[in-house]
Amino acid sequence: AARIAEAQAMGVQWIVASSPRPDKPLGQGDWIPAIRDAMTLDAWKKNAAELNRVGALAKAAGLKLGYHNHPIEFADYDGQRGYDVILKHTDPALVKLELDVAWAVAGGVDPIALLKKHADRIRLLHIKGLKARPAPGTYGSDFASGVIGTGDVIDWPPIFAAARQAGVVHAFVEQEPPHIQPIMKSLAACRDYLQSL
Repeated sequence: AARIAEAQAMGVQWIVASSPRPDKPLGQGDWIPAIRDAMTLDAWKKNAAELNRVGALAKAAGLKLGYHNHPIEFADYDGQRGYDVILKHTDPALVKLELDVAWAVAGGVDPIALLKKHADRIRLLHIKGLKARPAPGTYGSDFASGVIGTGDVIDWPPIFAAARQAGVVHAFVEQEPPHIQPIMKSLAACRDYLQSL
């Protein structure tokens, strides 16, 4: 409730859940494999229920709730992907999705296929470059952010075409360390590239 009140005070339209809550402790090391291993199918279902609860509070406050993916949503949990559990067990009227394109690619899925299949749910894009496609079952380690569309493996024009067709309303550019140049310089170049699309 406090976060929703803060969002209202700031005049924002969306609040976004940026990661799931595991039902067991995280192991040592990098956050991505640690949370992947700490999540279970039951935890994904519990997260979906919590998203519905928060989504209802957000809607009552005049806000919208989105869920932001990492690659772990596309891992297998007893034969199901976390992403599919979230989709199946959340109310479309209460919970939308913020598709992190680079993390989806790192998770081994096609973001265009996701945009087409879930056009009614994906309303936000989170974008950053990806230097190389990680090997299957891994997520890579080089997410240094620079200029979208420069030196990354993601083909952005068809992704944005699919996003427009799906009804995506906002796209957010991320700058993630280690930075290859000053952040504002990269963001200005990202803006110019995105405007060219």
